[in-house]
Amino acid sequence: MATSSYFSDIPLNFIANPITGDVPPLPEEKAVKGALINLLRSPVGQRPFDPDFGTNIEKYLFELADPITESQINEDIAYAINKFEPRVELVSIESLIEDYGVDITITYYVKNIPGLQTLESTVTR
Repeated sequence: MATSSYFSDIPLNFIANPITGDVPPLPEEKAVKGALINLLRSPVGQRPFDPDFGTNIEKYLFELADPITESQINEDIAYAINKFEPRVELVSIESLIEDYGVDITITYYVKNIPGLQTLESTVTR
């Protein structure tokens, strides 16, 4: 079964292939997963030419660990993904506030690729 590269991205560690010296592109699912991680860990206002990019998760890290705060985190993440990641079709977002940060689980489909994907990440203080 041949796969077509619908989209790709370069890895953020820029590790080159030792034989060719080229930085190999990340394939479809890994490219989207990397983009989602980058979106989660970018505070709004951090990027000079795209000040709306990112999430406001950091502002919730010192709030009360209650269902309302977790719901606000989920809404913030859903808004950011819908606005900045058109390759993703969200299924669910779950967040759990711990003593050290927020555990986030995002379940999604990558458009034009079969199979459910899951991203688990922790944003710490």
